[in-house]
Amino acid sequence: MPSTNNYHFLSFAFKLVISASVSIGVYLAATKYLEKDFETVIHAEIQDSFAEISNITNELYVVFNELKSLNATECNDELLLAMRRQLFNANYTKDLGFLQGEYMLCSTGIGVFGSPVYVDVADYIGPKGLEIWVDRGIELFDQQVKAMIIRSGDFNAVITQQQFDSLIHIPVQWRIVYHYEQQHVHVAGHKALPVPDSQQHKIDENYFYQTDCSDTVPYCIGTLTPRSYFEQYNHKLLTLWYVISILIGVFSLGAMLVTSNLRRAPKSRIMRGLKASQFYCDYQPIVELSSGRIIGCEVLARFKDNSGPIFPDAFIPIIQDTNKTWEFSVQIMNRVYKDFSKVDLNLKPFKVNINFFARDIDNGRVLAVQHHSLASLPGIKVVVEVTESEQLASLSSKNTLQLLSQNGFQIAIDDFGTGYSNLGQLRQFTCHTLKIDRSFVSEMEDGSIRSSLIPHVVDIAKNINVNIVAEGIENDKQRVALMQAGIQFGQGYYFGKPMPLLQLITQLKSDKSL
Repeated sequence: MPSTNNYHFLSFAFKLVISASVSIGVYLAATKYLEKDFETVIHAEIQDSFAEISNITNELYVVFNELKSLNATECNDELLLAMRRQLFNANYTKDLGFLQGEYMLCSTGIGVFGSPVYVDVADYIGPKGLEIWVDRGIELFDQQVKAMIIRSGDFNAVITQQQFDSLIHIPVQWRIVYHYEQQHVHVAGHKALPVPDSQQHKIDENYFYQTDCSDTVPYCIGTLTPRSYFEQYNHKLLTLWYVISILIGVFSLGAMLVTSNLRRAPKSRIMRGLKASQFYCDYQPIVELSSGRIIGCEVLARFKDNSGPIFPDAFIPIIQDTNKTWEFSVQIMNRVYKDFSKVDLNLKPFKVNINFFARDIDNGRVLAVQHHSLASLPGIKVVVEVTESEQLASLSSKNTLQLLSQNGFQIAIDDFGTGYSNLGQLRQFTCHTLKIDRSFVSEMEDGSIRSSLIPHVVDIAKNINVNIVAEGIENDKQRVALMQAGIQFGQGYYFGKPMPLLQLITQLKSDKSL
C-alpha cells in the first residue's frame, strides 16, 4: 500500500486529470455544438441560393414565354424594343438574343448583327428543354464577361457569373452542379471541389465541406468553408466557452477536493469504516504480576484506511455522537470471534476483556452478547468491561449486569478512580474486577498523592471481594510496588504492547516468568 503522502498526491493528480478532462470535454462539446450550428448557417445560405436560382429560372420562363408570344420571324426594331422592355423589367437577365436555327441574328446589347453569329452545341439540356451553355466568354456592352447562356426556342438569355458569385454571402469556396437524371454538369464556381451530388456534412481539420441538393430545382451546391472563418464567425462564443470550460474545470476540481476533504474527515471515514467493517483488533496481555503468566487480554479497537490511522481517542467520541455504539460493538465482537476461531488455546479459561458503552448496558443491548458466537468458543471467558467515566443508570444497568453475571460473564470496571464510582455504588453492581487507571500507576515513583490512593483502592476491592488489575505498568519497579500493595494482576507496555492475536499467542505459548 502506498504511503499516505503518496496516496494524497496520487489522489490529487487523479482529480486534476479528471477536472482537466471535464474542462476539455465541455469545450469540445461546446465546439461541436457551434460546428453543428455553423453547418446550419451554411445550409441556410445554400437554401437561400436555391431560392435565388429558382427565382432566376422562373424569371427566364416568364421572359421566354412573353417573347415567344410575339411569334417573331425576323429581328427588327419592334422585336428589339420588346426584348429591351423585357430586359428592363428583369432582375437577373443581362442580355437577350434572337436566333434562327444555329445562328444568332441580334441582341439587346448590340442590336442587329452585321453577320449572323454561329451558336455551337449546348453544354447540357436543362429542365423543360432549355439549352444551356456554361462559363462562356461574351461581349456585353463593350466588356468581356463570363456568363451562362440559356436558350429556349428562338431566344436566349445571358446570366453573368457575377449573378452567381452573389448567391452565397459568406466567404466560402462553392460549386453549383446541374443534377438531373444521373447528369452532373458543372454550372458555376470552383471546379476542383467534389461533385455535390447528395447531402453531405463532413468536417476535417481545416475545412467544413457541405453539399445540398434542391428539391425544387435540379441543382446541387457544394461549399468548402475554411475553419478559420468558423473561428472568426464564432470568436466571441468560442472565447466565452473557453472561459466557461476553464471555470467548470476549476469548479469540478474544487468540488472534488471539498468532497475528498469531507470524505477524509474523521467522521466520514469512521462512518464508512463501520459500513465496510474496517475496524480490527489488537490485544494487550493481562498478566499475573508474581509470575508474568498471561491470564487474559484486553481487546483494543483499531482503525486504519487509505488516509492513515484514526486513534481511539478520536473515533470513540464520533461513534458515541452518531449513536453507533452497538453497531461498533457488534463489529468488534465479530472481529474477535473471527480472530480467536482460528487458534486453539488449549488452556484454562482465557479472559477476553471487551469494552462496552454505558448506553448499551443501560438499554440492555449488551445482553445480546450471550447469544453471540464468541460466547461459545472453547477456552474463552468473555469479560464485559465498563468504563467508569461513563455513568450508568442504576436500576436498568444493575439488572443487565446481574443477568450477564448469572449467565457466566464477568464484569470489569475500567479506568477505576477517574469517574463516578464509589464503594456504595460498586456494591449495587455485580462486579468481578476493578482496573486501576494508568494515571495512578505512572505517578507511583514520584510518591504523589494520587498514587498514595492505591492502598485505599485495594481495601475497596477486598471489601467487595473483587480482583484488581493495574493498568499502564511500564517497568519492574512499578510491578514490584503494586505487588507489595496487594495487587495481583496488571497490564502495560512492560508486559506487552497491544498486538495482533497471533503475536499474543506466540507470547502466551512461551509463558515466560518475569
